Amino acid sequence: MRTSRKRLQLLLLFVAGSLVVLGLAPQAHAASYALTIIPARTQESNTPGVVLALNVTGATVGTTYKFTWTVTDPSGAARSAANQTVAPSTSFVISAAYPSRFGTSINYVGNYTINVQQNNPNPIASVATGKFQVGLTDSLSYERTFSVSIKARGYNNNSPVTVNISHAGTSAPGYPTMVTADGTGSLATTWVIPANVSTGLWTVSLTGNPTKVIPDSQTITVYPTNATIATLLVGQQVLTRTQIQSFTFAANYLSGSTVQTGSAQINVTESDGTTSFLLSANYNSTLAAYHATYLVLPSDETGPWTATIGLSEFDDRYGNGGPLARVTNSFTVNPANATIAQLNIGQAVLIRGQTQTFSFTAKYNNGPSVQTGSARVRITETDGTTSFYTTATYNSTLGVFYTTYRIPSDGETGAWVATLDPGTFNDGYGNLGPSTSVVRAFTIASLSVSASIASQTYTPGQVIPIYARVTYPDGSLFTTGNVTAAISSSTVQIASVQLVYVPGQSQWVGTYTVASNDPSGVWLVTVQVSDSFANTGQETISAIVNVPPQTPPPVQQPLDLYYFILTAVLIGSGGSGLMLLRRINPTRGGFDEFFKLIGGELSPGTTLLILGDPGSGTSTLGQELIQHQLASGKPCGLLTYDAFPSEVTRAMRSFGWDPAESIKNGTFKILDCYSALAGAENAPIRDPVDFTEISIQVSTMIENATPAPITLVVDSITPVFNSAPLEGTADGVIELSVTRSGQSVIRTLTVKRLAGRRVSPGPAEFDIVAERGMLFRKLRIPLAIISPKRSTK
Repeated sequence: MRTSRKRLQLLLLFVAGSLVVLGLAPQAHAASYALTIIPARTQESNTPGVVLALNVTGATVGTTYKFTWTVTDPSGAARSAANQTVAPSTSFVISAAYPSRFGTSINYVGNYTINVQQNNPNPIASVATGKFQVGLTDSLSYERTFSVSIKARGYNNNSPVTVNISHAGTSAPGYPTMVTADGTGSLATTWVIPANVSTGLWTVSLTGNPTKVIPDSQTITVYPTNATIATLLVGQQVLTRTQIQSFTFAANYLSGSTVQTGSAQINVTESDGTTSFLLSANYNSTLAAYHATYLVLPSDETGPWTATIGLSEFDDRYGNGGPLARVTNSFTVNPANATIAQLNIGQAVLIRGQTQTFSFTAKYNNGPSVQTGSARVRITETDGTTSFYTTATYNSTLGVFYTTYRIPSDGETGAWVATLDPGTFNDGYGNLGPSTSVVRAFTIASLSVSASIASQTYTPGQVIPIYARVTYPDGSLFTTGNVTAAISSSTVQIASVQLVYVPGQSQWVGTYTVASNDPSGVWLVTVQVSDSFANTGQETISAIVNVPPQTPPPVQQPLDLYYFILTAVLIGSGGSGLMLLRRINPTRGGFDEFFKLIGGELSPGTTLLILGDPGSGTSTLGQELIQHQLASGKPCGLLTYDAFPSEVTRAMRSFGWDPAESIKNGTFKILDCYSALAGAENAPIRDPVDFTEISIQVSTMIENATPAPITLVVDSITPVFNSAPLEGTADGVIELSVTRSGQSVIRTLTVKRLAGRRVSPGPAEFDIVAERGMLFRKLRIPLAIISPKRSTK
C-alpha cells in the first residue's frame, strides 16, 4: 500500500512530541534512512497500534524502493510486512502499521524490536532498526487521584481475568478484582488512584487463560498530587466590629476531583499591616467547602483587612499539598454601634434622701454584650432645666452598667427624667452609642401613711389605740422620724399623741384614753409624719366616742327591800310609783347570763355561728368565750382574720383578761391570718384563703392541745366566706345587733337556734364595759309590769 508523502509528513508533525528517532544503519550508498516509531510506548492492545515510519533522503527520483519490515515480540516470535513506493523526490517517507499490516496482535508486555530491510533498488539487509515498548497502563507514572488505564489481550474470549494492583505486597483497596475479557479476548479497566495511597512503585498484574509465556505484569510509580484553590471568598466585604467574618473556598486536586479532607491556614492581617493571626479552615460537608470564621473583636483595628492562603498552606492530611499559587481577598472593618434598649431604675417612686439606682445593658449591633466602657446619665428635675450627671460603669457582679444618685433634700417633688443622650456611651475602643436617646422617668413623692383605729364606739376609760404604718414609696418601712397624731372634734382640739415605732408590729403605735370630760361624737385623728430630709406625709381617720352624762352610781338594795318598796309604791303612789320601779328594777349580770341564754355550757364538737354588724360585739363575745374556756382549764385557738394578734391581746386586756400566761404555756394559740390580708411582709400565713395551709396549722393546734378537746374561734369569717351558706351547716346560730340613736347605743343578743338545747327565745340586751367585758341586762324583780321600756327612736 502506498502512502502519500504529504500524509506522512502531516502525521510526523502531529506526533512530533513523542517520537523516538533511531540511528541509521551503516550505508554504502548515498541514500540515508531514519526510522520513527509512533508512539514509542503503547498498551497491550491492537488499537490504535504503532506506526513505523521510514524517512528516506538522498533517493533517486522515479526509482522504485521496496522494503521488508520485521517486528519481533517479547516471546521471540517475528512477523514481517512488505511495501514499496516510487520516489517522488529525493526525500520521502514510507510506513507500516503494527500489528494490522503484520497479521498478528499485541499480546505481550515488553520490548518489540524492528528491522527494516531494503529489497530494491539494491538489497540492504538492514537500513534501520528500532524498538517500542508495550505495557498494561497508559503511563509509567501518575499522581494520586488520577486514573490509570489498563488494557490487555490474548485471553480466551469472554473469560475471567484477575487484575491485581499492589504496593509492597499489599493490594490496593478493592483489589484483586475480576474483569471479563470481551469476545476478542481483550479487556480494559481503570484504577482511580486514591488520594491517600502510598507513594512509590506499584505493580499491576493480570492472570487468566491461557497462561501467557510472558506474564502480564508491570510497575508504575505513584507520586503525591497538589491541590488548587481558585478563589478565597469572604462573607462580607464590609462589616463592623463584633460581627463574624466567614471565609470559604473549594479545593480540587490536579486531576479535577474535589478535596474533602484536611485543612488550610488562612493568614488574616489587620489594617495596620502588622497585626495578623492564623485561622484553620476545615471542610464543611453542609457547605461543601472549606470554612473558617472570625469574630471581629471590639478592640480590633478598623480599615482594610486582607486574608491570604499562602503557598503550600493546604494539606489534605495525606501529604498532598497546595496551593501552587497564593490566594488572597480583602474586606473592610468599621467601628461597631452599641445599642441600649432600656434604662432601668431602682424605684419608680422615691423620696428625698433616698438613692436612685440606674442600670442598663449594652449590646453591639449584632448582639454580643458590651462589658467595657462607660456612659453618662443626665438627671433632670421637675422644672425641666435643673440637671445633674452621674457616670455608669460596668459592674461585673451585677452584669450591668450601674450608677447611683442620691436625691438631695432640696430636690423638687414630682416627675424627674433620666436620659442617656446619643453618643454618650463609649466602650473604650471607639465604639459608640446609643444612636437615639434612652429616657426613663421616675417620681419624687411623699411618705405613705396608712393609719387605723379599731372599729368600735369608745367610752370614758377606754383606750383608743392609734396605729400607723409608714412606708417609703418602694414599700420599705419608715422606722426613724417624727410621727404624731392630732386628735380633734368638730369644736375643740383634744390632744396630740406622740407615736413610737414598734419593730415587732412593723408600725407606729400610740394611745389615748377617753376622759369623762371629753366631747362625744366623731373624733378626727390626723397622723402626721416627717423626717430630716423634709419628707412628709399624713392621713386622717375617725373614731366614734360616746361620753354619757355623769350620774351618781345607783345604790344596791336587797331583793326583799325591793318587794317592800314595790308594795309601798303600789299602795301609796299609783301609776307614778310604777314608773319609778321601772327605772330602778334593771340590773346587769356577768357572762354566766350568756350560758343561761343558750341552755348551758357548750358541748364538745358544737359549731356555733355568731353573726353581727360591725360594733355589735361579735369579736368581744368570741374573746370572752375564749377567756371563759381558758379559765376553765380548756385549751383554745383563735384564727384572726380581722385584727393583728397584738390588737387581739390588747383588746382582751382592756376587759381585764390577760392571755399572756396562756399564750406562754401554750394553752392559747393565735393563728395570724390578718397580716397577709393587710399586705404585711413575712406574714406567717402566706395565703389566708389557702385552706390546705390553714388546715395543716389547725391540725397541729388540735394535736398539741392538752387537755383535749380544744375550742377554736374564727374571727371573722367575713373576709373569707359569705355567712349565709354557713347558717345551714352550723349547730347553732347567735345573732348580735346594735342600734344607735344620738348618744344611745343598744346591743342585743338573740339565740336563733342551738341543736338539742332549749334556748331563750327573745333578744337579750347587753353592754360592753371596760375592765369587765359583756354585761347582760336583767331584772331584779322579774315582773313584766315593772320592766323598763327601751326606745331606739
